[in-house]
Amino acid sequence: MKIFFAFFTFIMVVSANIYSYELGFISQIGNLTLGNQSTTSNTQFDGSKLFYGGSAYAILPVYDDVTFTGGLFYDPILRYAVKTIFEYQKNFLKFSFGPYMGSFNSLNYPLKPGLHTGFRVDLPGYVFASLSSDTSIGSNFVDEGDYSQSLSDLRLGFYVKNAICSFQLETKEYLSEASKGMIKNSRTRYAFLTDIYKKNVPYRILITMAYQDLTTIYQYSDQVEIKIGSIILGSRLEFQVNNKLNIIGSVDTSVYNFPLNGTSTTKIDTNKFIYDALLGIKIKME
Repeated sequence: MKIFFAFFTFIMVVSANIYSYELGFISQIGNLTLGNQSTTSNTQFDGSKLFYGGSAYAILPVYDDVTFTGGLFYDPILRYAVKTIFEYQKNFLKFSFGPYMGSFNSLNYPLKPGLHTGFRVDLPGYVFASLSSDTSIGSNFVDEGDYSQSLSDLRLGFYVKNAICSFQLETKEYLSEASKGMIKNSRTRYAFLTDIYKKNVPYRILITMAYQDLTTIYQYSDQVEIKIGSIILGSRLEFQVNNKLNIIGSVDTSVYNFPLNGTSTTKIDTNKFIYDALLGIKIKME
């Protein structure tokens, strides 16, 4: 959390000199995870492994068609990264590009460079498609603590009255070098998203129905694979308090979990509430 508060201060100082901008601050907590342990002894999926983190970012206009997004972002799989992304939009096309740094995820490698790219084509009122990726630069690990982050997001969507519907395929992977070998933490999610809104109504709701699998692979002398499939239902509410302040809250819950590798010894506690919760604010300054 010290990282979050340090970046919060940095964003506030930088943004004070910008005429028009948007600030965002988000906290996240949950137990929908296999954890980040380097040992193979704990193979239970029982809701006892808790993750938490925070994000702070700013969105600044650069030119008429160009915006800049910069901030510290947290993800339960990918952990922390500082991203600097330029986005160019012209008519129905949108491009995004920029470097990022995996930040403070390892004592031996406090910064890990990477690159973001994104593309979206949009026919407003009809259909859209988008593809984005984040990839660490350099995948040949030498020392303990080295790691790589990888994110891919593909979406195909269409518009209906007062809603935007989309199909999403998202993959996340965090690969790290431990003293005994490689550890791979990953998540693959197939989702159908419904973003519900109405003109002059101060809130919008995002409904998520998804299937995902969480995987941890220990590539030690004897490879151990832990893989859990989950059915996910989620909702996200964004409420506009006034012209400058929006409050965001979301909860994804796992309604059913099951082991995917047939010979797995993974134990699943079906009595625990498995969730991923988020609470944040967006501030628009002009």
